[in-house]
Amino acid sequence: MLLGARPDDVRTYFHYIRPATAPTTATIKTLGRRITDLRATLAVLDGVTEAMTMMGLELKENSDIAKFGRMLLRPLADTGAAVVSLDHVVKSTESRGRYSLGGVHKLNAVDGVQYMLEAVHPFGVNTEGRSRLRIAKDRPAQVRRHALPGGKNPMHWFADLVIVWRSDDFSEAFLYPPSQGSADETVAEKDDRAREELELAERAQEVLRVLETSTVPLSTTNIIDRVLGRGTLTRKALEHLVAAGRVDRTIGPRKAQLHSVPKQREQGDGK
Repeated sequence: MLLGARPDDVRTYFHYIRPATAPTTATIKTLGRRITDLRATLAVLDGVTEAMTMMGLELKENSDIAKFGRMLLRPLADTGAAVVSLDHVVKSTESRGRYSLGGVHKLNAVDGVQYMLEAVHPFGVNTEGRSRLRIAKDRPAQVRRHALPGGKNPMHWFADLVIVWRSDDFSEAFLYPPSQGSADETVAEKDDRAREELELAERAQEVLRVLETSTVPLSTTNIIDRVLGRGTLTRKALEHLVAAGRVDRTIGPRKAQLHSVPKQREQGDGK
């Protein structure tokens, strides 16, 4: 509705099912016949993690992932509708790669294309949000040729989804293709830098948290061991904090560099 869909069209063409219990084989067959009778062209499963959990299947077990595909995804695809299954990714951007949450067979079993939706700017009220669509897998090898190399990212850049808030009653959505050497590329580079700055700021907060909760000054190695994520990013965040005067650095035994939070910061925080 917010994107301009007409209520009558929604009632006519959109069919929503929210199961409260695990579907039986008979239920899935009935669903398949219903999709065929409606001559539906698109079937969206939102999402895989919730469905597998409801069906008592283990996300990390490849055998259960294969079973889930046979029980639900394949019957949906057999109706002739294009099947889109939405899934979660792991929280850490550093270890995510092109895989979703759970076993590797989730990607191996994809019979078509797997996209990764990468947040660039959040969607929201009175703002313009952007997410980047990257190609994680292209089994028919017919999609990646329309994309551009991702630069530092190993996944190809296929498109950008932009949603512009206009009012409380209306927003516009745009799907922009990648464009080599154009203004779009400049925007993408700026977005990448903004994302890197955000990750650095978040890592700096983690470093400060570790130092503030420690009763003794910590070496760089101690800090890296206590902060989850890539060590190079933690080290870079620490250097920024020292340069900004938010972390004190002293020389300890054996010329070790020790770090602590300045006393005035602790007093300002009411500690």
